[in-house]
Amino acid sequence: RSCCFEDVPVLALSCYEEEREWCNEYEACTHVGMVFTTSASSAKTTPAGTPTTTTKTISINDLCNQDVLTNKHQHSICVEECSQRSCCFEDEPALSCYEEDKEWCRQYQACTLVGMVFTTSASS
Repeated sequence: RSCCFEDVPVLALSCYEEEREWCNEYEACTHVGMVFTTSASSAKTTPAGTPTTTTKTISINDLCNQDVLTNKHQHSICVEECSQRSCCFEDEPALSCYEEDKEWCRQYQACTLVGMVFTTSASS
């Protein structure tokens, strides 16, 4: 039930809010420092509701790694995050922003793990 205690501030990898009752069956884990992740203020909480904030940030490379090939949930999260720069992967070269801002687009190179391809004028 590691998703109950997922330490990813993006919260998309945490299942605690959706499966609260199921996760709370492992409340004893909070006695050894594990805390449940909730969406409230990007905070983590114990079942008693005592929040502890986190400041860790996550990169696209953390979200879109080799695990996306075998983990459907993480694959979905990666695709969703990659959509923030969808113009980099636009099929139609005339609509693609890749040529205009290669450096910005290349920050999302990890999105190629979920089948996204940079569109350049040379690839048309």
